[in-house]
Amino acid sequence: MEDRLPIKSYAKNELAHLYNPMCPYHSAMKIFRKWITVNVSLMNELEQTNYSPKSKIFSPRQVEIIVRHLGEP
Repeated sequence: MEDRLPIKSYAKNELAHLYNPMCPYHSAMKIFRKWITVNVSLMNELEQTNYSPKSKIFSPRQVEIIVRHLGEP
């Protein structure tokens, strides 16, 4: 049985680290930010949820969008 990521609010660094578990948090954040900014359709959908690159938390809706675009961590 496949473990699914619970759709809830996550700190950005927490979600970034789930996608990049072998990296330190700082490096995981840099990689994750790059994935988001280069994925135009992901970025467009996040912007519709009032996403701000400066916010520290992803809402459950934003997490759902990210998982849909990037897959499960």
